[in-house]
Amino acid sequence: MGQGIVPSLELFEHVQQHYRYFQAMLPGHTGEVLWEAAQTALSKNIEQALTTIYAEKPSPAIPWTFIAQYLAGAFLTLLRWWLKAEMPYPPERMEMIFQQLALTGMRSTVEGERVSQYISL
Repeated sequence: MGQGIVPSLELFEHVQQHYRYFQAMLPGHTGEVLWEAAQTALSKNIEQALTTIYAEKPSPAIPWTFIAQYLAGAFLTLLRWWLKAEMPYPPERMEMIFQQLALTGMRSTVEGERVSQYISL
């Protein structure tokens, strides 16, 4: 189910295959613009995937747009760390880490488990 929402393994593998290109995109203003564009494109794709996958379920308490922004941001932050650290783990391990950290919480939210009952502000 996770690969239908965020193609994380495929993206980690792609970045690994083109490591030098992506490494060059990390620093500077141009890199920031490219990462912002990646955030926008990825969040739109994630939102489309979520609305398709969960079309038969009631809308979650948190709008799909927020969930998509969160997942895209979490993925890209992890991806940037991986690049800066010179890829200390294989793509499969990174994909598993992303699945466990980001998608587990998203699934709980979508399936109706309210986090607010556990936190007091």
